[in-house]
Amino acid sequence: MCKKKTFEWYRINKGIKHRYKLKEISELAGISKQALWKSRIKNAKQDKFIKSVVDQLNEIRKIHKVMGCRKMYYKEENQWPVGRDKVIEIANANGFKMRKKRSIVRTTWSQAVEVYPNLIEGMQLNGPNQVWQSDIFYFKAGQINDYGVTIEDVYTRILKALHMSQSLAARHTVIALQNAIKSTSNKEEIIGCIFHSDRGSQYISKELKELIRESKMNPSMCLNPQENAYVERIQGTIKNEYLNEYEITSKNIMQMSNKIKFWYNEQRPHKSLGMLTPKNFENLIKNLTEKTGLK
Repeated sequence: MCKKKTFEWYRINKGIKHRYKLKEISELAGISKQALWKSRIKNAKQDKFIKSVVDQLNEIRKIHKVMGCRKMYYKEENQWPVGRDKVIEIANANGFKMRKKRSIVRTTWSQAVEVYPNLIEGMQLNGPNQVWQSDIFYFKAGQINDYGVTIEDVYTRILKALHMSQSLAARHTVIALQNAIKSTSNKEEIIGCIFHSDRGSQYISKELKELIRESKMNPSMCLNPQENAYVERIQGTIKNEYLNEYEITSKNIMQMSNKIKFWYNEQRPHKSLGMLTPKNFENLIKNLTEKTGLK
């Protein structure tokens, strides 16, 4: 029996009664008793180390129930005892790897003609509050059909608004935009901001048009839903990583919406932002702007 196999056999069977003495095992493998004890101590330390990583992963999953292994690493990047690849290896080996779910329910009834021109086609963004993108998604909470309106800042990936309701009525899109505007500390920063959506009927209501005009924003619409990809991606995250993993009821859905918005903006790393959270990225841009004086 080779040394490696002997170490492994002894590690696995150390808690089980067997007829072999430690001296006999070490002699059979041609190694000293001291080496076996060192191996036992080393493996005990390794088991303890792996447990500490798994415990940390479990803490993250208490809230972010289906966050991917890579994102979990970057969420606590400076708090792991080892590097990214080792954490991901341990996570995968201990059942933390997730499979994505997909569901498609129609939430948009497009107009026969393009109501507003597409203002963002070919546009290069270099700061926040240049383009806000909005869309509507479907979610079933128990026996209740719910619909969510999201508004995202395309540059920072900040979720500006998440409004849930049991209706596709246009007033809920108005409420979502009102909430997004309220979340902006300096209202002058959104003057000229493009409010981009698909051609759903909810986005041509009189009330929404008036709010966009009063806020001095510019309405924009895409011809195809695929051109609204940024906000559709955030909706997939909201549904698959949060709404589907919590018990959502008509009583708690607004409270959960606020929690999800906080988790997404301030705790969930984003690959396109260099694994920063949207809030951290927004603060980074703000600090750079203040230091350089550039806008």
